[in-house]
Amino acid sequence: MRSLPVPGLLLGMLLVAPPAPAAIVNLVLNAVDRGNYRDTGEHFPANTNYAAGYVYLTSGGTYFETTTRNFLVFDLSGLNGTVLNATLRLYNPPLGYLGTDPSETYVVYDVTTAIPALTAGTGGIAAYIDLGSGLTLGSRTIASSEVDQDIAVFLNSPTAVAYLTAGLGSTIALGGAITTITGSGSGQSVFGTTQDLPLSSTTLTLRVDITPTPDDLDGDSIPNNLDNCTLVANASQCDSDGDGFGNQCDGDFNNNGVTNAQDTIQMRQRLGQPSVAPAYNVADLNCNGTVNAQDTVLFRGLLGLPPGPSGVQP
Repeated sequence: MRSLPVPGLLLGMLLVAPPAPAAIVNLVLNAVDRGNYRDTGEHFPANTNYAAGYVYLTSGGTYFETTTRNFLVFDLSGLNGTVLNATLRLYNPPLGYLGTDPSETYVVYDVTTAIPALTAGTGGIAAYIDLGSGLTLGSRTIASSEVDQDIAVFLNSPTAVAYLTAGLGSTIALGGAITTITGSGSGQSVFGTTQDLPLSSTTLTLRVDITPTPDDLDGDSIPNNLDNCTLVANASQCDSDGDGFGNQCDGDFNNNGVTNAQDTIQMRQRLGQPSVAPAYNVADLNCNGTVNAQDTVLFRGLLGLPPGPSGVQP
């Protein structure tokens, strides 16, 4: 699976300069749950397939037709401030595009269904309707050739930014539907065969203007004295090597006190490696489940710097 690079933070500046009244950070969040609802109101909680569109299904050897709409749940409970822009990324597998149409349009909506009901599969037809209606947050035309790659949907409109900002400090859901379904008799769907993919195949990148306080300088809701990266927002507190410095502010993989060329070699060797929660790969700086270009950008900002600072490690 390929991931698209995300603009990096000026982490070096944040680590050596006095804290500013506010700080802009990029956060990459994995979905904490996902799935889809059929037009009959069914969702099976154990099935994390996020296919959306018109499909043929089989049950007991009998084929039937259905339309599905997907949902993705993200935990924003450790965040505050104002969202400046956002990007939703969903991996479309080699067999993810179904149909003979040259393209389909995927639209992302707000979700008003209570998340416990949504994820438990008790939302019914009302949840199916909700996932394809309401506030339009973004859209993407997906070509039939766009398989085995991430599909990026930009959520930068005032409506999307307001919805995501209102969700900071809580858990939110995004709904998705194909709006170009015409007729019947042939499949018209995207994101098929995704039931066995890790949650890191669906991510939300947020660029947030966080609101720090004297007791929480980076605004990630972790008090300074308990925060393993006091000047870089890292609500997950992911610390793969257990040295008291969070991954997001620690490029010193060999623990020699500074991020340098030796660590660069290790970074290159680890690119493309998996990163499994809760330990994660030490080079997975944003702890999103894989070592990729996003981590390379973050690593460059750490070159020449010691790890930290950290409130739990002098």
